[in-house]
Amino acid sequence: MFSICGQSCKNCQVKNRSIFQVFDGGCPEKFESQKMSFTFEKGETIFHNGDPSEYVYCICSGMVQLFRSSQMRDQSFAIVTDGAAIGYRDVLARVPYQHNARAMTRTVVCKIKREEFFTMMGKNPVFMSRVISELAGGWQESEKQTYNLGARKTVERLADFLINLKNGHPELSKEESVDFPYTRETVATLLGTTTESVIRALSDFKSRGYVDFVEGKLLLKNEPALMKIVLES
Repeated sequence: MFSICGQSCKNCQVKNRSIFQVFDGGCPEKFESQKMSFTFEKGETIFHNGDPSEYVYCICSGMVQLFRSSQMRDQSFAIVTDGAAIGYRDVLARVPYQHNARAMTRTVVCKIKREEFFTMMGKNPVFMSRVISELAGGWQESEKQTYNLGARKTVERLADFLINLKNGHPELSKEESVDFPYTRETVATLLGTTTESVIRALSDFKSRGYVDFVEGKLLLKNEPALMKIVLES
């Protein structure tokens, strides 16, 4: 579903979690007038690997899986939620999109033209610095994922994933649970392993009293035990 975005960036509920947070008084007028809003239902593709990188997408609401497909299986690179920008790395490199982006839930995105994105960077050094910081963070995550895939066992990767998932919500206390909308298959694509291995590892963690799952939420009941698994890897 497509519409011209009627909401100003200044009033956007997720702006303070996005790369556009540097625009305190709202985004540039031309940007505001040209951005478009799209709604994707669960399972729909936002862009495909190999499509021309003509737009940057900012997620207003929902959850998006970034992945590549092969004849054997999907390999996920990240699961991103509201406030995240996707596609900008390939826009900056002036290459086609290097992965697929698929809505995991009903997702609303704002779509920004590549040329306008470059104009905003050229006119606003603070915005350019913010984009560079996001790129650097992405490189760090890529290095960590490469290390996990090459040097850690499935249980070690899974323990690290669960801890990072909770740490991504610092507003929650240790006793509070965090949303866990992922299927076992999706977790397997993120960790570079099989669904069966993820199911076995999660069952083991649960039987040992390390974690619990209740109505789509994850509770870390013994985070030190999970951290010990990570540190010993």
